[in-house]
Amino acid sequence: MIEGGYVARRRIPALRGSGQMQAVDGSEKAAPSAVHTIRSFLKEHPEIEEVQMVCFDEITKKYYENALDG
Repeated sequence: MIEGGYVARRRIPALRGSGQMQAVDGSEKAAPSAVHTIRSFLKEHPEIEEVQMVCFDEITKKYYENALDG
């Protein structure tokens, strides 16, 4: 983990493999789009079983957690 960062870590259901993605846009509207893009990509790449989104502040982490729950 990056020192001073926040991590929203979830296993995405029905998708497998390992990889990482860094969240850079903290906007509430960007998080659902990013999660959708990640899920779409993972459908094409079943070898990936884990994605880590590194958020640099608490509000960005909350946006991603909400998008992952939605």
